[in-house]
Amino acid sequence: MKKISFWEAVATIVGSTVGAGILAIPYSIAKVGFAPGLILMISLAVASTLLNLMMAEVSLKTDKLHQLPGFAGIYMGGAIKNIAFINSILASFGALLAYIIGEGQVLSGIFGGESFLWSLIFVAFGAVAILLGVNIIKKLVVFMVLCVIGILILLGSHAFEFVRIHNLNTINIQNWIIPYGVLLFAFHGTLGVLEARKELIGQEKILKKVILTAGAVIFTIYVVFTFLTLGVTGVATTQVATIGLGIHLGPILGLIGNALAAFTMGTCFITIGYGVRLMFQYDYGKSKLLSWMIVICIPLLMFLSGIRSFIEVVKTIGGIVIGINSIILVVTYWNARVFGRRHAEFSMGPLHIAGYLLMVLFLLGALVTLASI
Repeated sequence: MKKISFWEAVATIVGSTVGAGILAIPYSIAKVGFAPGLILMISLAVASTLLNLMMAEVSLKTDKLHQLPGFAGIYMGGAIKNIAFINSILASFGALLAYIIGEGQVLSGIFGGESFLWSLIFVAFGAVAILLGVNIIKKLVVFMVLCVIGILILLGSHAFEFVRIHNLNTINIQNWIIPYGVLLFAFHGTLGVLEARKELIGQEKILKKVILTAGAVIFTIYVVFTFLTLGVTGVATTQVATIGLGIHLGPILGLIGNALAAFTMGTCFITIGYGVRLMFQYDYGKSKLLSWMIVICIPLLMFLSGIRSFIEVVKTIGGIVIGINSIILVVTYWNARVFGRRHAEFSMGPLHIAGYLLMVLFLLGALVTLASI
C-alpha cells in the first residue's frame, strides 16, 4: 500500500467530520448566544478529540481493523456489539440523511430549482463515488478540504466588514440542549479516524499527532464560521447557515458560502458512506454491492418518506445516538487496554476520571435531548 502524507491523513479526518454539522452550528449557537455557545464548543471539541484518540488506541490494540461495533464485540461481547451496530447505523444513516436534506437546499440556492430534485441528483453522484472506493475518495477528500479552507478564508475576508458585535451579545442558556446535540454531531469523527488509521499502516506512530492536528483544524473552522455567521445574521441565522448569509451578503458572497456548504457536505457524504459500506463488509460479511445498496437506499428512503427537518435530524442524532455510542467507546477503550492483542504505538493511560466524566455528560445529554423531542 502506498504511504500517504501527514496532511493527507489530517484531510481524511477533517473531510469526514466537517459536513452538515458546520451548517447547523451557527443556528444552534444563536439560540444560546455566542459566548456560552463558545464554551460549549470548546468543551465538546475536547471531548470529541479525546474520543477520537480512544478510538485510535482501540484500533492499535487490535490485530484486525474493524468499525466500533466490531471492536465492541471483541471487548464487550455480542449484545453490546449489536447495540453499537444499531447506534452506528442510526448515526451514519442520520448523517447521510442530513447531507441529503442540506445539500438539496444548498444546491437549490446556487442553481435554483426545487431542493428535492437537487437532493436526488446529489445522491446519484455520491453513490457512484462510494461504489468506486478509497482511491477516488482520497483524491476527493484532499481536494474538497483544500477548497473548504480556501473558501472559508475568502468568505471571512469579505464578510468581516458586515459583522456587527451586537449580534453576538444574545444569551439564552436555557436552550443549551440545541447546540449540544448539533455540536456533538458536528465534532463526531471516529469514522475518519479509523480510515486514517487504515491509511497509515506502517506509520502508526504519527496517528496521535494527526488526530490532534485535525481536531485543531476542525475547531478553528467551526469557530471562525460561527463567528462570521452570527456576526452577520444574528437572530436571523437560518438552519442552513449559508442560506441566511447569502441573503445578507448578496449573491456573490452567498454563492461562495453555498459553495463551502456543498463541498463540506459532499466530502462527508462520500467518506461516511464509504465507512459504513466497509462496516457491513468487514464486520458483517456482506458483499460489496449489497453493502453499497444498503448505504444508499436507506437514507434515501427516509428522505422520500418525508423526513426533511435539517436541524432536528442533526440535533437528535448527535444528542442521543452519538452520545450512547460514545459511552460504549469509553468502556471499549478501557477493556482494550487490558485485553488488547497488539502493542499500541501510543497510549493515553487508563483515563478513569475523564472517562467517567464523559459518560455522565453523554448520558445526561441523551436524556435531555430525548425529553426535548
